[in-house]
Amino acid sequence: MGGMVFTKLNKSESTGITMIKVIQELPVNVRPGSVGDSGISIYYLNKDKYSRTVCAVLAAAKKRIRVTMFGVSAQYRKTDRLHNSVYHALVRAAELGVTCQAVLSEYGPYATNKNFNYQASQGLIEAGCKIRWARRSALLHQKQIIVDDHIVIIGSHNIGQSSITRNRDVSVLIDSKDFASIAMKEFQYCWTNGYK
Repeated sequence: MGGMVFTKLNKSESTGITMIKVIQELPVNVRPGSVGDSGISIYYLNKDKYSRTVCAVLAAAKKRIRVTMFGVSAQYRKTDRLHNSVYHALVRAAELGVTCQAVLSEYGPYATNKNFNYQASQGLIEAGCKIRWARRSALLHQKQIIVDDHIVIIGSHNIGQSSITRNRDVSVLIDSKDFASIAMKEFQYCWTNGYK
């Protein structure tokens, strides 16, 4: 079947180890990047933990923040902006001199949603964030934030109030230089290829 490799499961091994072996034995061209278990911390960010955690991480950023994001909104309730607005935390970081780059989707979920993120992007640009736009032919649906080359936040959360109040999104925060270097390859591709 077209280069697929199937591994016979050994019943004496735990399921977790077996699944890792299956992944490791995939052909090189489709095998995902991976890291070992040392020097890595993973945090599960559900509805109540996402915004405060991400805002705290952005506030602590020292050098750079890189974002690839489908949806970005500046519309937060005033009462939520201090602790729950990832957008405002990103703006503050840029204003404080942290290098910020963002690749955003120009189109929303429908073809008529041109300039989908335009309003929010203006605040980011004014704060000093550099923006690039995904072309319509290559819809960007990622939700990824890389902070200081060792923290990656990735999952289903867009940057906006609906992701923390209405939707049931979930993401993970991974603290690992090795994992961040894998995520950076995807960011660099989005920043330099096929986008304007």
